[in-house]
Amino acid sequence: MEIASEEIQEREQLRTLVLADPHNSKLRASLRALDKSLITNVALMGFTPADRSRLGFAEVKTEGKLQELLRRKEEKEQRQQANKPV
Repeated sequence: MEIASEEIQEREQLRTLVLADPHNSKLRASLRALDKSLITNVALMGFTPADRSRLGFAEVKTEGKLQELLRRKEEKEQRQQANKPV
């Protein structure tokens, strides 16, 4: 967490330099490299659903979307059958 925090502070400073001298390719390359490192470190902390899933902290779905649609269709058909006159 501390490394990511330091990278964010460094990024702010580097971004200021890049904005002051947008044609400096070395500064821009440094900023992109820092961004890549920051993204990697943030991913390791599990801030996105994909990262949490990769880390094993994903929410377990008891029913997928297809199963939900099939269940709802079956329930609707059962209600229609129950409402039919005999």
